[in-house]
Amino acid sequence: VWGGAVGFGTNTGGMYDPVSNAWISTSTAAPCPQERGDHIAVWAAELEKMIIWGGARGNTALNTGGVFDPADGPNGSWQAITMDPNVPIARVEHTGVWSGSEMIVWGGFDGTQYIDTGGHYDPVTDKWKATAPDHAPSARSDHTAVWTGDRMIIWGGRYDNNGTVDYRNDGAVYWCKPN
Repeated sequence: VWGGAVGFGTNTGGMYDPVSNAWISTSTAAPCPQERGDHIAVWAAELEKMIIWGGARGNTALNTGGVFDPADGPNGSWQAITMDPNVPIARVEHTGVWSGSEMIVWGGFDGTQYIDTGGHYDPVTDKWKATAPDHAPSARSDHTAVWTGDRMIIWGGRYDNNGTVDYRNDGAVYWCKPN
């Protein structure tokens, strides 16, 4: 686990070992991402790494993140996610899933509007691709997303209904093919 909302957020975390029933602090050495809350974290099982992205530091939405390798040293190590031209816009209250080869980020709120876009992040190449807009779910934040093995299913959340926040009672199957 890593980060969370305490004031401007935190950039600390821990790894739990169920065999010894003990917690080990995660590294905060550079390039550990800056403190934040309302971010996403996915476990990249094939790589045995955790990826965190987005969220906010205080009232400022972020579009940065990091890849944590728990096996690198006694407290693990971080690799910063490179900012490239295809990185999605900063956001909070978004979702992320691991597809088996990339993290897929979608939706959220950028501080002024609800978002109906996202991105695919490949931690091996450290590159982003935009999500395809075809058949994308409507803009929303605080929704749920699950990965089925070849697509992401989005459900629920909230959105702006002519200046009033409303809650979604719908979803969509998103094929998640990059542009």
